[in-house]
Amino acid sequence: MKKSDRTRERILKAAIREFSRNGFNGARVDIIAQRAGINKERIYAYFGGKSGLYKKVLFKVFSGIVESEESLVSFPVDRPECLSQALVDVYLDFLTEHPEFWRLLIFENLDGGKNAEALRCMSRPSFEHIQSVYRKGCAKGIFPADVSFKSYLYSITALVFFAHSNRITLARTLGLDLNKPSAMKKLLHECLYLYWTPR
Repeated sequence: MKKSDRTRERILKAAIREFSRNGFNGARVDIIAQRAGINKERIYAYFGGKSGLYKKVLFKVFSGIVESEESLVSFPVDRPECLSQALVDVYLDFLTEHPEFWRLLIFENLDGGKNAEALRCMSRPSFEHIQSVYRKGCAKGIFPADVSFKSYLYSITALVFFAHSNRITLARTLGLDLNKPSAMKKLLHECLYLYWTPR
């Protein structure tokens, strides 16, 4: 890797930390530069400024969840009854490993999604295969035929995102230690049983 590429990676790593902690408006370029061990002018040279850097951060972090979805490309089409659990496990593992994702997502929505347009062109190659598995499940009566794939996927991602991003308050109100991966998976799999398990 070239020196310039290594510098870019250090900047992005520092920026992910700063933006996920403080959002776009609260993040400071000088703090990012300090943590990356570079001169602040380097950020402007590489990314054109704070806004350009933030868009790159969003794209990089969202690219991570797209990469995690690629593990589902080989998901067996004849096992649609296991699709919901597989999706939950992929998303939960990703969020556990990358807590900056949901923080950035919340900040971006609070800010009106001003930079979310940068994500529109992001390709998600696994979706076509996942959708074919879902259609197979509809044909077999596992999933309701009148529920679209987008609605199905929304319900899965919403379930995982809400449980993970609100695990501290949920732990207080439900009396569950959701910081334990095993407890979180148990909760989510039981929710799947209620809504997405064949009857």
